[in-house]
Amino acid sequence: MNRAFLVLARSTIPIMRWLIRHNTTRRWVNDFFNGLSWRGRYKFRRIYAKAFARHGCLPGDAVWQVKFSGRHLSVPLRNNTLNLDWRSALSICGHDVEVKQAYEQLVLGENPVDLFIDVGANFGTHTLLFLHAGIECLSFEPNPECSPRFQDMCRLNDVQGTLVMKALGATPGEITLYVPNGETWRGSINRLPNKGELTELTVQMTTLDDVLAGVQAHRPLLKIDAEGAELDILQGGVRTFAELRPLTIFETLPSGPARRELFTYFDSRGYEIFDLFKPDSTPLTIHDFEAGNGTNFIARPRGVCGEQGNS
Repeated sequence: MNRAFLVLARSTIPIMRWLIRHNTTRRWVNDFFNGLSWRGRYKFRRIYAKAFARHGCLPGDAVWQVKFSGRHLSVPLRNNTLNLDWRSALSICGHDVEVKQAYEQLVLGENPVDLFIDVGANFGTHTLLFLHAGIECLSFEPNPECSPRFQDMCRLNDVQGTLVMKALGATPGEITLYVPNGETWRGSINRLPNKGELTELTVQMTTLDDVLAGVQAHRPLLKIDAEGAELDILQGGVRTFAELRPLTIFETLPSGPARRELFTYFDSRGYEIFDLFKPDSTPLTIHDFEAGNGTNFIARPRGVCGEQGNS
C-alpha cells in the first residue's frame, strides 16, 4: 500500500471511530467490510486497526460480524478491551489474508479438510473459523492469558473448543515462554527483540507425535505459527508426517536461518512447498524458498493438487 495513501487514509480515523460508536452506522461499516475483497479487507485493517488505541469507547458492548465460508462469526466489542477487540475483529479476515483465503477454499472445496491442528493458536481465532464450519480442531497455545478470550468467543458463537496450554517442540519437557509486559497475549519461546521487559513463564512442552498418536483423519490441515520455533515443532512430528500426511501451512520470516532446514525436512518426507500467494503455481525450489520475501507457505505431499487460488 502506497505510504502517502496510507497517511491520507488514516486521517479519516476520527470519522471511523464516530461511525463505529453508533449502532446503525456500525452495521453499515460492518456490511461494507464483509463485502470487500480479501485485498480490500487487508487494506481496511491496515488503515483502521488502531482506531481505538488511544481514544474512544462505545455507548455499550457490541458485536462485530466476520463473514467466512458463507457463515458469520461474532466477535465481541467490549469497552474494557475495545482496542484489542477491534483489532481482533478486523484481523480475523484482514490479516494474513492469503492464509484465511486458503482456509476458506480448504473448507469449501470438493475435498474439505476434516481436522484442523492449530499450533501457536494465540486467541484461537484461526481455530474458531474451523469450529464454526463444523470441523474438528486440536489447538495448542502455551500462554495462559489467551484461553479466557478464546472461551468467550466460543460461547458467543455457540461452539465448543479447547486450547491445550502446552508448547510443542522436538522433545517433551519444560520450556521458558517469554511474554512482553503490557502485551500479555503475545509470547514466544525465543526472546522477542525490542519488546521491553519480559515476563518468563515455565510451560509444559510436548510433541506432535505424542498429541496426535492414534488420531485418524482423511484430510488433516496443520497450521504452525510459532515465532521461529517451526523446525523444532516439525522435528517432533516425524511419525505424524509419515502416517497422517497433513497439509501444512506455516510461517517463516524472510532469510530466516532455518529456511534450508525447513525445506530439507519437507522434501525428505515427500512434500513440496508453495507460496500461499501463488499456491497453484509450480513448487518452490530450495533457492526460491531461501531467497523469497514471502512469509506464509503451504507444504503438500507430492501429487496432492491444491484447491487454493487467489481472487
